[in-house]
Amino acid sequence: MRIALQRKRGRRSTSGAAVAYCASFDPRARDLLGQVGLGDFRDTLAAELSYGRKRALEIATTLALEPELMLLDEPTAGMATRT
Repeated sequence: MRIALQRKRGRRSTSGAAVAYCASFDPRARDLLGQVGLGDFRDTLAAELSYGRKRALEIATTLALEPELMLLDEPTAGMATRT
């Protein structure tokens, strides 16, 4: 999530200052993850997420880029409903 948020701002760096800069995106990243139901998985590596949760992460990272329009083809394919 940080990478998507950082990309929107157009800044790239690996210095110590960049670490603090990226940490400044944490509140927005938590908000986006919560919006797609991944708030409890914020410390989980993307590779460890189930297929459906990876789809939700894709949507969250796209939202982080603040698109004017987002076209989705079967956005809930592979995502189980919550009961």
